[in-house]
Amino acid sequence: MEGGGGGGDISISVLPVNVLIYVFCFLPGRSLCNCGCVSKFWRNCSDADPCWKINCVALWKHKAPFGPSHRHEFNAKSKSEFKSIAQTPKGDTGIETVTLFHKIRLTREVANTLSVRELKTLLRDRGVDYSYCIDVNDFRKEFIATSPAAVENWSFRHSSKWKASYVYSIFDGKRDSITSQELTDHHYKWTSFHPIQITVGTFDVVESSIVFGKDGTFEMIGTNADDSILVNRGIWNLKRTLSHDGKESRQVVFGIGEVNFKITRLSDWRWELYDEDFDWKIVN
Repeated sequence: MEGGGGGGDISISVLPVNVLIYVFCFLPGRSLCNCGCVSKFWRNCSDADPCWKINCVALWKHKAPFGPSHRHEFNAKSKSEFKSIAQTPKGDTGIETVTLFHKIRLTREVANTLSVRELKTLLRDRGVDYSYCIDVNDFRKEFIATSPAAVENWSFRHSSKWKASYVYSIFDGKRDSITSQELTDHHYKWTSFHPIQITVGTFDVVESSIVFGKDGTFEMIGTNADDSILVNRGIWNLKRTLSHDGKESRQVVFGIGEVNFKITRLSDWRWELYDEDFDWKIVN
């Protein structure tokens, strides 16, 4: 680029690393990836954790929680208000409240830089019992051992923990095969466009709550027209199905095959279970 006055041409490569990283902090994820294709130097700068941490905040703040540690409100300021990563007081942007995405795969070198607090959060979100871990090495071994083999057939190990969190969360957000843990970890809202006939009465309301238990039972609670509380309990399970093109999907089955809910992923990454025969919908 050209400098003002008689400065002549100035190469952007002469900018200090921290200045270039600061500039990259204002770029969205796709642009950061494009910058990484320019040169090895730009790749290293565009992979800096501050750039991707900001992008994680921007991406996740409008998405539904996808892990227990993400059940908080994002208070980060907009990128235009973001000043200096190094000079920003802790908590001032709210970025420090964001935790890494638990399904990431990292190089061993980067995994070795994770703190005990980060490792505990990641293992907890993975549902791993780490009570036997004594020192940081035990936590790291467990983290590497429980890293997912692939997310939607994409298994590249990242050298940036926040870039990995950004990329893997996008791939996971496009996944349409729900897991048992995702059913039991969240509360769901049941919406029916017709009264629901059950063994102990009829739900006249159109909405009620449903909780999936890890023991394979569910509990649905709703309020009737006379303000009485009705509770319905039963069993549930996940059924795997194969489409004509060989793609695997899952359905939530209530009872002994009486009601089959088709599972879809919404744009905000929430799960929707829908049964067209009864016109019932369940959303977390």
